[in-house]
Amino acid sequence: MQAANALFERLLDYEQRSHEHQAQAEQADQGETFDGVVFRVADFRLTCPIEQVNEILGVPATTPIPGAKPWLLGLANLRGNLAPLIDLGWYLMNSRTPVTGRTRVLVMLLQNRPIALLVDEVYGQRHFPESEEAPPDSFDGAAIERYIERQFSLAGETWGEFRFAGLMAESNFLVGAAEHA
Repeated sequence: MQAANALFERLLDYEQRSHEHQAQAEQADQGETFDGVVFRVADFRLTCPIEQVNEILGVPATTPIPGAKPWLLGLANLRGNLAPLIDLGWYLMNSRTPVTGRTRVLVMLLQNRPIALLVDEVYGQRHFPESEEAPPDSFDGAAIERYIERQFSLAGETWGEFRFAGLMAESNFLVGAAEHA
């Protein structure tokens, strides 16, 4: 009989916690939020609009492309679609991204075709209150400064909103062929 009462008490506790969580979620919904995928490139914590990311994958096998720039790692077969795999850290900061168990690939579209961007780590999804938006001061002087639209502070961490549209409009990024002397 005591086991049944303990189980009933636990269910009541779950119900109470569920109602509290729902109330907190409803309060959060009242304010405007920026919903982003959060990731890391080198030491920079970044985010981008969740709508821009089609898929998050582990590091796929690639086929090298002869004559390509070094940051263009090769072509990857992503569910039957060939996509260039670009080391974002190498392109942005001239520093190769070490492939670890946490390394991931963000799959996006460029001119309606998939493109795979290698990043150090993907943390998941965050909802940033618009009230926590600030100018991107934390990125002043950084190699990626020109790609940061704004920054958010959340739980003591600063996240820069990365403008992939700016990156994908650069002719140097669009032309992966190495220059030959």
